[in-house]
Amino acid sequence: MAQPIPDPAERVSLAHAPSFRLGAVEFDPPTRQMRCGGESETLEPRVMQVIVALAQKQGAIVTRDELIARCWDGRIVGENAIHRVVSRVRHVAATIGGGSFQIETIAKVGYRMIAGEGAVPGRVQRAVRSRSRFVTAALAAALAGLGLAAAAGLWLWNGGAGQLSKVAIVVADGNGQGQSAELERDLLVDLSSLPEGRIGRLVLIEPSAQDPAAVAADFLVRVSAERASGRLHADLSLAARTDSRVLWSASFERSSNQVADLRQQAAATLGAVLVCLGDAVQPVSRLDAATLQLYLASCGKGPEEVDETQVRRLRQVTAHAPTFAHGWADLALAEALTLPDPPADAAQRANTLDHIGRARSLDPNQGETYVAEAQLITVQNRWGDRLRLYERGIALDPDLALLHAYRSFELTRVGRMQEAVASARRAVALDPLSAFDRDVLVSSLAYSGQVAAAFAELERAERVWPGVRLMRALRYRMELRFGDPRAALRSHDQPDLFDMLNPPTDRSWEAFLRARIDPSPANIQHAVDAFAARYPARLMGLLQTLGYFGRADEAYRAMAPPQMLPQIGTEVLFRPHMRSLRDDPRFIALAARLGLLAYWRDAGIWPDFCLDPALPYDCRAEAAKLVPAPLR
Repeated sequence: MAQPIPDPAERVSLAHAPSFRLGAVEFDPPTRQMRCGGESETLEPRVMQVIVALAQKQGAIVTRDELIARCWDGRIVGENAIHRVVSRVRHVAATIGGGSFQIETIAKVGYRMIAGEGAVPGRVQRAVRSRSRFVTAALAAALAGLGLAAAAGLWLWNGGAGQLSKVAIVVADGNGQGQSAELERDLLVDLSSLPEGRIGRLVLIEPSAQDPAAVAADFLVRVSAERASGRLHADLSLAARTDSRVLWSASFERSSNQVADLRQQAAATLGAVLVCLGDAVQPVSRLDAATLQLYLASCGKGPEEVDETQVRRLRQVTAHAPTFAHGWADLALAEALTLPDPPADAAQRANTLDHIGRARSLDPNQGETYVAEAQLITVQNRWGDRLRLYERGIALDPDLALLHAYRSFELTRVGRMQEAVASARRAVALDPLSAFDRDVLVSSLAYSGQVAAAFAELERAERVWPGVRLMRALRYRMELRFGDPRAALRSHDQPDLFDMLNPPTDRSWEAFLRARIDPSPANIQHAVDAFAARYPARLMGLLQTLGYFGRADEAYRAMAPPQMLPQIGTEVLFRPHMRSLRDDPRFIALAARLGLLAYWRDAGIWPDFCLDPALPYDCRAEAAKLVPAPLR
């Protein structure tokens, strides 16, 4: 009889791993056999190891470093090797596995195994099934709704081709007093900060005795709030006036002395949903109720939240609404953000390009498609190509905050730091309720040397999104580099803050923080040694540690081998703690090797640090000494 898999921390040993089930699929690791419905297949050893490692985590995320440690014996392996094996796992899951399980990529973090559409109860995956039930229930409800809509015809908005759709925020219980009424009024004020262009054909209206919202509005946002046991709880729901079904809902809870924080969080969440609703009520869209439910469930997320569940939902949206331009644009963007870097499968990239084309054929002004296309340019030194795409998108869709945010990050890669801050501020002005855009602004301020302003923005953001992973990770990064190293150390017990390249089990950053606390020669050397021990895999951590403690010579030696150039994230080179490298004339030669010098010359724009009167050399003079070299 199959037994549940133990969860050892050591290397996956197929010879000693017991048999197990994932839904309808049986696995026997010692023989590498996978069996389902009378069919069987012998898997490659590495493929079986990865399946075992993912299954043992019961739906939790497995980082890249964990996979390497458990399935590759900790050896340095390339991204392509990992992507090849994961692609093979996905193939067997979809074919012989009959969809009993799926592998989900968590952007910039790792992978996790989830129960698929064809899953049946098995002996493992209890945590996975729990999560899958939630997702499957949502999809089942949407599909059931589609059947009803098909029988009754399309469910159309009241607004005609030339009309705006009205949204009213109303108290759920009809009581004009108390917490619900107060939150309703506050939300109306907060949402008025959204630029008119971002909510498309929606207009917010305020209920009145002469014009009751229940009569005048096309959509109703119902608000309910109450205090109990020192807590404030609020529920929001969105529905069409002519249909009782709930299109979207969310709940919020805070301490009773955090009313303002709850208000801001609710407004941020609702604002994102209304932006999506504004896209969906265009006259040419004509989404039925079930498809709109599905779209609102997958829309309004920041780039850091995109995962394959969202991709699957958006594929269903476009299948049911093939003329919905925003659906195709959002699908292309979600696909681009979840593709491996570089894409392991050329067909994946081709599909995304096709979806970009579909979106533009329906509406050529879809700014999201330019963000998506830029993500497909994975060659590092093509900064100019990516910037041109962002700028072309901004010319067509100037009110899309995401374009300005991504442009900001790209500008930091080429040292145009003040322009990066300006772009980030523009993104926040366009979408003041976006956590992602606020993250970009805080980061650009800090990395341009405006640390006090960055911390002030961070504190404002934390009041809106307390406890959110993005904000906790941002706080950690700020304390790590610029703030209290002891506070950063305390964050090391929050493993979800760390991505694949910086797992909490890696003690390198801990050594760096202890050197910041006590910068003795011994502590600094220990921090350097901690990163050097994993060179070249931890090249960027090593460079930043050397830069922080002014050891430029060692940093230049670490970057000397030609094979190191593709691993250098150029945005790091322009941060304040890397000044010792930039103050060295060798930096211009390094910039030439990286392709930065060619970019600066072609663009006719030199990086900000070259304008610093304290710089001990002249950038143009140093550049003139170099023989032009071909770009790598």
